Amino acid sequence: MSSLAEIQSAIEQLAPKDRAELRQWLEFRDVEESPEFLAAVDAGIRSAETQPKSSLEDVVKRLEERGKIEVTARAEADLSKSRILSPKITRRQPSDI
Repeated sequence: MSSLAEIQSAIEQLAPKDRAELRQWLEFRDVEESPEFLAAVDAGIRSAETQPKSSLEDVVKRLEERGKIEVTARAEADLSKSRILSPKITRRQPSDI
């Protein structure tokens, strides 16, 4: 299998799970670890270690305010009990915004 057309044909025949694994593998391989990229990763790690953390409630509130998610009454109750995000929190599609 050496031509792009052959590879594309083989990919189309993959099961959805295998296609998802291939996608992840390709995304991982495409990351260029340049000095600039590695410096940005290091800066992000330092920031995460030193900056104040946000509570789950704060993050959900900011996402909701930005129109990125929609929170139902059940999800709000779950959040008040500090549970993991309820499946009732749905991500809005760009067409909904």
